Amino acid sequence: MLEEIDEYARMNSIRIIVNSSYRPKEDLVSRKVVKPASRSNHFAGYAIDFNVRYQRRTYFSHELKRSNLKNLPTPIQGFIQKIRDDKELRWGGDFDDPIHIDSPLNIDDPGLWNEYVNSCFEEYSTAIPKWKIWKK
Repeated sequence: MLEEIDEYARMNSIRIIVNSSYRPKEDLVSRKVVKPASRSNHFAGYAIDFNVRYQRRTYFSHELKRSNLKNLPTPIQGFIQKIRDDKELRWGGDFDDPIHIDSPLNIDDPGLWNEYVNSCFEEYSTAIPKWKIWKK
């Protein structure tokens, strides 16, 4: 789905800056925009938080709110509309988290969401950070 999001950005001549993707439940979110959900799709690797870069300017959460959508440059509006039109994606601005995009696995298949949360955490917690490999 990241490839689809990237394609929507490319189609609208914008760049997406991914601030957050997978995160374990135990991690505290710094600079949070909204209170983290207890069943977040970030825990299952099914969500990103982002900012938008357009014409050498970065747009942040306070500018990307749904109430400000009509004031944004047309390409940013077009990108967000592509996300909203996609049957498998949700734009967080529709539920007060404008820098969030996810696929609603937590709603569509809670059992699979639980499996992914567990397998992602297991893989994450046993991974060797790349910087340790590069030092050798």
